[in-house]
Amino acid sequence: MGVVRDIVKVLLISALIGLCVGAFFQAFTGGSVLLGMTAGSVAGATIGFFSNICFMLVYITFRKRPPLAFAVVMLIIALGTHAFNLYWDVPFPLPGLCIIAVSEVFGIAATALLFRNYSLLNRKLKGKIEDLGKSGE
Repeated sequence: MGVVRDIVKVLLISALIGLCVGAFFQAFTGGSVLLGMTAGSVAGATIGFFSNICFMLVYITFRKRPPLAFAVVMLIIALGTHAFNLYWDVPFPLPGLCIIAVSEVFGIAATALLFRNYSLLNRKLKGKIEDLGKSGE
């Protein structure tokens, strides 16, 4: 059940990031804010879902290299955002690169916060397990 909760958390955070980025850039360029919110939410949730899966696969495979997992997430955010920009005919390089940059900042920040929280939780759990092992001896 915890895995489903974590995936839903990532989807909601990613959709919120996409909503904010999409609405801002539609408002900035004079487009439909409602369209930007809807399209941005779908894009954000999709990119967040794939980023989360790839982060976990890379992190588990290369346990000692979290920077590699973050680099994969950055690549997925950039490519995914660019793909959605192409789909919605967003001009490139501007504002396309700006949308990618803002998405990167928010996406990596969210990934870093989630990673920090999970790492802290794992360290606490490891400490509790060690304490239980010591008291059982």
